[in-house]
Amino acid sequence: MRASTLMRPGRKTGRWFRQSISLLLALALMTCSVIIPGGGWAQAEDELSGKTEQPILLVSGDDIIPSGIYTAANVKNEKSYTLDELQGMTDLVESNYYSTINNSGTKRIHLGDGITVEGLLEQSGFSLSTDSEISMMGDDEGVSFNGSKPLLGRYYYPHIGTGSESDSVVVDAILAWANSREDQSGGSPVLPQDTNDIEEEDLLTLMVGQQNINDVNNSLYWTGVRNLIVGDVLTNTLITIAGEEFTRGEILMMERADRSYTYTKSGDITATEYVRGIPLAVLLDGYDNDYVVNFTTADNWDVEASGMTVGDLISGNYMLAYEKGDSESGPKDGIYDTKKDDASVYGYFRLYGDAVSPAKMITSITVNSPEYVDYTDSSYKHINNGGLSGDAPYNIDAITGATLTVEGPGVESTTPIRIYDLEATANANIYRGLYTDVREGNPAEFSYEGVKVLSIIDGLVNSNVEIVDEDVQIIFKNRWRQNVGYISYEQLVDAETPVILAYGTGTADGATVAPFVYDNDLGSVAGLDNEDGCVKLVYNKNEFPFLSLHDQFVSVAYIYVEQGGEPPGYKHSEASDDAYKNVANTEQLLTFTGTALGREVNYTVAELEAMVEYGPDDLPVAGGLGYRDEYGLSNTTYWYVNEYEGVKLWDFLTQKMGLNAGTYANDNNTLVSFAAWDNYQTTAQFSMAQLADPDRFYFYEKSPLDIGTTRPTKAQLATPEYQPDNTVGEWDTDSNGYPVKKGYPVMLAYGVNGYPYVRDSSLPGYAGGLGNDGGPMRVIFGKTDGMNRSNPEDPTNYAYFYNNGSNQLQRAQEIYVGDDKRYSTHMENPEYTAMADSTALTVEVVQGGTTTTKTYTLAQLESLLYGAGISKGDMEKEGRQEKAYYAHKVFNEALLEDLFEGVNLWYLLSEDVGMQGVLGNVSLYSGSSETSALDLTLTDLQSEGFNSLRNTDGLGMMVAFAKNGYPLVLDKNAAGYVSTDTVTGKTIENSDGPLMFVSAQTEAQKDAGTPGAAVTNLTKIVINLEADIYAHTGDYAAYGENEVAFSGAVKDGAVTLSVSDLEKLQKYMVTGSYTVGGVSQTYRGIDLKRLLFSSSVGASALLDQVTVSNGDSGSKTVTVADMNGAAKPIILAYGIGKTGADPIGKPLVPDESSPGYDGEYLNSGGPLRLIIDGSAEDDCIENVTAIAVTAATLTGWTHSAGAFAAYKNKTLSVSGSNSARSLHMTVEQIEALSSTYKIFDQYKMGNFLYFEGVDLLKLLRDHVGFSNDLQSSNI
Repeated sequence: MRASTLMRPGRKTGRWFRQSISLLLALALMTCSVIIPGGGWAQAEDELSGKTEQPILLVSGDDIIPSGIYTAANVKNEKSYTLDELQGMTDLVESNYYSTINNSGTKRIHLGDGITVEGLLEQSGFSLSTDSEISMMGDDEGVSFNGSKPLLGRYYYPHIGTGSESDSVVVDAILAWANSREDQSGGSPVLPQDTNDIEEEDLLTLMVGQQNINDVNNSLYWTGVRNLIVGDVLTNTLITIAGEEFTRGEILMMERADRSYTYTKSGDITATEYVRGIPLAVLLDGYDNDYVVNFTTADNWDVEASGMTVGDLISGNYMLAYEKGDSESGPKDGIYDTKKDDASVYGYFRLYGDAVSPAKMITSITVNSPEYVDYTDSSYKHINNGGLSGDAPYNIDAITGATLTVEGPGVESTTPIRIYDLEATANANIYRGLYTDVREGNPAEFSYEGVKVLSIIDGLVNSNVEIVDEDVQIIFKNRWRQNVGYISYEQLVDAETPVILAYGTGTADGATVAPFVYDNDLGSVAGLDNEDGCVKLVYNKNEFPFLSLHDQFVSVAYIYVEQGGEPPGYKHSEASDDAYKNVANTEQLLTFTGTALGREVNYTVAELEAMVEYGPDDLPVAGGLGYRDEYGLSNTTYWYVNEYEGVKLWDFLTQKMGLNAGTYANDNNTLVSFAAWDNYQTTAQFSMAQLADPDRFYFYEKSPLDIGTTRPTKAQLATPEYQPDNTVGEWDTDSNGYPVKKGYPVMLAYGVNGYPYVRDSSLPGYAGGLGNDGGPMRVIFGKTDGMNRSNPEDPTNYAYFYNNGSNQLQRAQEIYVGDDKRYSTHMENPEYTAMADSTALTVEVVQGGTTTTKTYTLAQLESLLYGAGISKGDMEKEGRQEKAYYAHKVFNEALLEDLFEGVNLWYLLSEDVGMQGVLGNVSLYSGSSETSALDLTLTDLQSEGFNSLRNTDGLGMMVAFAKNGYPLVLDKNAAGYVSTDTVTGKTIENSDGPLMFVSAQTEAQKDAGTPGAAVTNLTKIVINLEADIYAHTGDYAAYGENEVAFSGAVKDGAVTLSVSDLEKLQKYMVTGSYTVGGVSQTYRGIDLKRLLFSSSVGASALLDQVTVSNGDSGSKTVTVADMNGAAKPIILAYGIGKTGADPIGKPLVPDESSPGYDGEYLNSGGPLRLIIDGSAEDDCIENVTAIAVTAATLTGWTHSAGAFAAYKNKTLSVSGSNSARSLHMTVEQIEALSSTYKIFDQYKMGNFLYFEGVDLLKLLRDHVGFSNDLQSSNI
């Protein structure tokens, strides 16, 4: 048997060794074996015994092997060395003195014996320079050198003790095997006289000189150096040994031997070759002698040694060679072989043995027990067509393209696995054995072959499968999502006979075998019962008598992995796991509005869930608002079934919202539509008549002949051949005669498969394998007809083709019944439009004795949220809107809350009003009062607060125009005042307006249970602004009227902004030290790039360059690359200060004769000046008056210009055990592929969108290739 390991066999191993060479090398040094210590060379001939050596140093890196691509010319440059080799390179060995200072200030002189780094690199064809990037790596870390910390140009200072630089000499860096040192305390140098051998674990030690007499360099003395890396570490793996992938550098650092091999070539020519490599006695140490070894080459050549045992290979002195020379003692170069007629096929390793021709281009070595069965060509497999010629009846898309889906809250993500990929998995994941099933009520023994379920769960078949812990439970489901079996992970691990998903069966003697097929399909074999395919759950019934609910082995289409214990339940508010009670979920608002309702009504998720009552069976009460059922959803080719629970929308609208069921039950004109809180609006719209009749919504089973992207026609689906014939339960037919289940109401779902939805994947409670993000509520519905009302000829008007999975609405927030109308606003609610155009708010900005006034009508204020061209994305990204419950007053000693909606006050003042500064005080006035009702600082306005009644936070200050869904009015006696919604019973009490300032509780108010600040009947806001001392205000205000004209590729073709307008864009401000013409000073200005792409200028995304100019013929062209690559943002400066943090800056004026010029500040060149750090004076254009924006012309949809050019060097990397070679291509290189690779088409991503790209399969086949004759692979 194989020697034991610390990891249970079959579990997915870690891939630490691919990330860093150094850790593996350290282990190699400790174990002297690549696989497992122990075992020895019991059958080895004496010709190798005792002649192995352990390398101690690897010289490698992508500056030695450029771009990590080995060639015949450069492969020799990656080298490993033993200690004896290094010490024998006498021309490169030096004994040097070194001076050091450590972090404690201790000064020492060292004596070191070792080999020069520079000389060692020259052996690898690399010339060291001061800019070279060099790393000396130990076990898992090391020390690096580069242009700012060079390895060259370092000194030994004999008088380091006194601080004198006299007698200093340049000294080479060495990797030392012996050293000594003496502390220096002043006076004459105390020199070490002899060196001592360095302990083995510290070999080799880097010793370097100082850059100057004060250089603290002791930390560079790195011990245990095993890797001398020039550039980056080479990580491309070139060979697989016993299932593990290795880089060439890792192979070079294994225990090795030198040996000559003599063999006979064609024509009876005797050849002798002198090679270096790893004896298989080392490589296969730990395996019993009867284990069988096989070899694979890059050109798939049959290797004579394949099939030999470990013992035979050892006694035959077999070696995996990586270097070859012309003589026993002469130099040896790296092996690089190519296929005779195809240089694109190459390899780096040869297999040598006594008296046999060497096998070239070895890429894989597998080791298996004597009992090992090679399942590659098994007749049980569909992909081998059951051993028959051709493809039919088993190797057909309907079977091999079908999927087994691994999902559920117990795995990190949902993973569909094709039957093709399931059967093409590694042999170690497959099992064949005799199992007892039932035939005609009696036990019957058959042979079954399939994939071990444990291998699937452990991610060995598809690495995307990853369980959350080992306490999971595995539930097997058939294609109808019915549970057919159950087992714990622990039971899978401990099973004496593997539980498998069998893809084929045979007689007990193996005389007759066949893959599974669907019922009544071609390929059914009498007596085998190989129908009900295409994979079946097979297990030892004596070991697991209760695993399945069925007497016979049954088919499986889903593996649902459940977390340990019971699911938490569907409702957030009642979940057994408190993670789901997060207020981010329970307090999410759903808004119901639209012309059919005539008002706005808001409910939280918790309120909606409370409307659903459960019966004694823990199911929603029949006839109530709640509903739970399995819905079938589809996204074109992928169909899936889940159990959902939620609120039936029709019942909610008619029972809770006051819509008359009789009036709307046959209404095909009033439509219900939906929007999400992230601004997505699904195209799915339902008529009220559709909502009223759940029987218009269907559950479908996918046609067994609906495979891939070539869909059957509606006419074909009407024929029995295309219809499922094993439907279970009560089925009806649709208008086309296709089997369906009916009665799947549209619902607002809050949970799936026993788990609540969460708002997004970052929240606690998210289960990747379940996909329960996109909540806390979704709109879920069955398939239905007629969903494209604008195009009656659209095939998706037939329910079967309608993708209700793609068109479900995640993150539901707004439901519009009838036309979309904002009933919470004065400007759209018909009952309040008379108030809309009345002046409601005056904002005064007082700065430097000057008052600027801006007034707002109610409509103007509300238009900041709901005006033309304003999206939810704008509101979210720019922080415009506030809508939440605020605890704002006390009544009868009770803290009260209401739902307010309005404009965030900081956004209103900083973005829409605009302020030339961010410091100052704000006074808020109520009604006609001349005395402020509340005073705050501008800093206060940017804070967020709490609502202690709901435990919510993140609530900003707002100017509210609506309360509890209704526009605000002055008081209870005003027209439009509503006390209570008579239908819902919700309190409205929309007085204290028409505008109101509302603030959330501070932390102190939350703890004390007191309300946040509020100002009713808000009419005026006065800002006493502390001027931005760099801005053009006060005596400099006239300069603020100067204008900058933006032209070219900007919004509307031209934009003009005044200097004072620009100075109000505080969020784009940059203040810092800039060097212009060699002089450093503090500047304040606007980030040019952010300004250009802001809504104020609206430059094209294809922006290529801008030309900044003034009226005096001065100009400077700045490219997007300049802006992206600048260490400091390029700015339009409007103010200047002295070097360093100067609190008393000055605005820029045109020249030294201009009013306001201060010679102490040198504040000429304004009022706006282009500032580029490190540029000459002439490049920093003064008195900027015009900026011309030029957009690039794209070559197709490529990243060739403009802002997109920044992405063209992003890299796509492809690697893996099934790849013939690794691939690293930039976006630019991918886009440069020939047109035969290009695809331009529509894809369904919620809505249909156009995409351009390359055919992924062609890219993989042509530029990567699949190893071992594979035609496809998981990716």
